Amino acid sequence: MVGMHKSLSIAQYIAVVFFLISGHSLLSAQEIQWIANYDTAKQRAFAGKFFIILYFENGMIGQSFKMDREIWNRPSIIALAKNYICFKVDYTRLSQSRNMIARDRVDRLGLKYRIKNTPAVIISDAVGNELQRSVGYMSENDLGEMLKKFPLNLADLYPVLERLVGDPDNVRLKIQAGDIYRNLKMPLVSNRYYAEVENSDTVKVDRELADHIATSRAVNLDAL
Repeated sequence: MVGMHKSLSIAQYIAVVFFLISGHSLLSAQEIQWIANYDTAKQRAFAGKFFIILYFENGMIGQSFKMDREIWNRPSIIALAKNYICFKVDYTRLSQSRNMIARDRVDRLGLKYRIKNTPAVIISDAVGNELQRSVGYMSENDLGEMLKKFPLNLADLYPVLERLVGDPDNVRLKIQAGDIYRNLKMPLVSNRYYAEVENSDTVKVDRELADHIATSRAVNLDAL
């Protein structure tokens, strides 16, 4: 009897532990998994072929506080955010940190993306190209519409971007990236790549390439 009671207690203990672990996993699945390190976010974006949500906030102040309390925890937003790598900067928390390296990295990132006011939501690719931004409080509907508009299939784009990281002056790779972004209906980003190479020696001596860029930029202009 004593042995049976001990066995039952162990079984109950295991059941309770399993329930707590399962409950924690369920809770984690019901919230956005924010990444605090931008390099990690980019690595995961490349690995999974995702775009990145960059969210800049002052977590305990005004509209940023409302976004955290009212919007980012909505089931519809959590579901859409699973299609992205999610990176967050909380300037309130960062100001209290003694990690000067982390603070310097965030300061440089803020300068790169011209962050002057929060909350700010930016969608980027894994190499840092800004695709869209919104500054100020966003409703669930507005944020949802922003997140819905970006394509999920980036299988053609990311191999080219990865090759460009290793060969940043490759004119033909930049044209290829411009073409892919054109096909993804992102004319501004597409034209940035074309603009970087249109006056290069490679393009100047290749009439076909020059005509291709001119035609592609005209297509992008019509799409704006």
